[in-house]
Amino acid sequence: MLIKAVNREGDSFLPFFSRMAYNCIFDMKHNFLLLREEYGQSATEFALVLPIILIVILIIIQSGIIVNAQLVITHAAREGVRDGSVTNNNSRVINSIRNSTKILDQDMLNISIHPSSGRKIGDYLTVSIEYKPPIVIPIIKSFFPNNIRLRSSATMRIEKE
Repeated sequence: MLIKAVNREGDSFLPFFSRMAYNCIFDMKHNFLLLREEYGQSATEFALVLPIILIVILIIIQSGIIVNAQLVITHAAREGVRDGSVTNNNSRVINSIRNSTKILDQDMLNISIHPSSGRKIGDYLTVSIEYKPPIVIPIIKSFFPNNIRLRSSATMRIEKE
C-alpha cells in the first residue's frame, strides 16, 4: 500500500511503503519527522538475548531430567521394599529395583538393603537407593555441581519369613 506523506498545506512530498523501512511521525513543531530503520536494532537485541534464553531453557531441561531420576528412584525404593516385605528375598528386591529403574544408568545406581539377612515377621526392612544422575547437556555442566547425588529410601514391616 503506497502512502504519500503530506505536510500541513497538503503538498505531497514523500512517497513510501507503510510496512517497509521508514516510519513517519507528525510533529507539531516540524512538518514531518522521518525515523531511521530500526530493524537492525531489534535483530541485534535478539542476538544478544538469544544465548541467555537458550541457556535458561537448557537448564530447565536438565533440571527436569534430574527431577525425573529422583521420582524414578523413589518409586523403585517403594517397589523394592514392598517386594522385600512380602517375599523376604534380597535378590527379588534387587530385581524389582532394577526393573523399576530401567531408564536410568544402572552403573550409577547403588542399592542397599538393611538388615541384609536374619529378618523375622514384624521387623522393619529398609531399602536405600543412591543415584548419580549424568549431566546430559554438555554446555550446562558448569551450572550444576559435579557431585549431585540423589537418594531415596523406603521402610516397611516384614510380612513373611
